[in-house]
Amino acid sequence: MNTLLFGILEKLRERPILYIGEKSVVGLHLFLCGYFVAYRETIKTFIGRELHDFTDWLANRYSRSSVVGFRGLLLEKTNGDDEAAFDLFWQEWDEFCKENLNEQNENQSVHE
Repeated sequence: MNTLLFGILEKLRERPILYIGEKSVVGLHLFLCGYFVAYRETIKTFIGRELHDFTDWLANRYSRSSVVGFRGLLLEKTNGDDEAAFDLFWQEWDEFCKENLNEQNENQSVHE
């Protein structure tokens, strides 16, 4: 998994007010979109694969379409409560990372 993405997400988790002004899944989404665009424009590589995978994982978990993105899925789950959706993002992100880390470890064991 991308350590650059994890680094920026940890900064956002620790100090959301500093980076996005409030605890908001909408603000989080917009910040990450801007970050990815700026990164792609300057470094010429795409670093958001994990967030796409997270959105697909979340859609599967909620039995929904991933078309609305993680922001829409979380807002729907929290009945439009932006701050609750922000908090839920971190709970779900941690679970997603835990599952993917376990899968990676299992795959490495099989190939050794």
